[in-house]
Amino acid sequence: MSDIEILSLSPDGRYQVQAIPWEAGNTHWLLPPQIIDTQNGSVVFGFEDRLWSADRSTWLSPTRVELKLRKYPGHRGRLGLTVIIECARRTAEYGDGTHIELTLLESTLEGMLDLLGRTHLSSRTQTMNQKALEQALFDAARHTLQKRLDEGVSPLYAAAFHASYREEEAVLSLPGFAANSLQALSEDYPDEDDESFSSVKWNPADWRWDGRLTFIASAASSA
Repeated sequence: MSDIEILSLSPDGRYQVQAIPWEAGNTHWLLPPQIIDTQNGSVVFGFEDRLWSADRSTWLSPTRVELKLRKYPGHRGRLGLTVIIECARRTAEYGDGTHIELTLLESTLEGMLDLLGRTHLSSRTQTMNQKALEQALFDAARHTLQKRLDEGVSPLYAAAFHASYREEEAVLSLPGFAANSLQALSEDYPDEDDESFSSVKWNPADWRWDGRLTFIASAASSA
């Protein structure tokens, strides 16, 4: 099995998800996905590490495809990861709608797998590795804040984790991470003069920079 296998085509036929299957273990075949722009033959996205495999590819529009991914051998993130790739814009979307450049996707997914691997539940004690989770969250938050500062945003007055919850009998979601500056507050809410604890000034969901954390492999690995 050395030929290219077409996994799916976009509705208009411009983009193609393909893979060259290979046997990673005894009868365990992987399908490392590549997305090709058939108009010019360019690679929109592909993994450098061939241990990534696509379980499913579903087109949501002519340019957006949802990939269900796993990484062999699967001891981290047994349920896999789902990501949406916007082919025309060369961006990826994951979690609750966080967007990143495709060049950062593989390292972001690696970091997410590291986090999942370090926050495992013991089959006997059902206790979570809380310290590893906390360290990975703080490392990711520090990386996110540094990225904002490097982009030249005005001084921040607050940053906070928020929106971590679960539905009954569901998995606890990872928190969002938000930050805001006084300049952004005045620009986004020019008529807001309430500074009480219940005001938008102290509600992370209303802040300009709000989204899921980007877990990078180096941050998670140091946890």
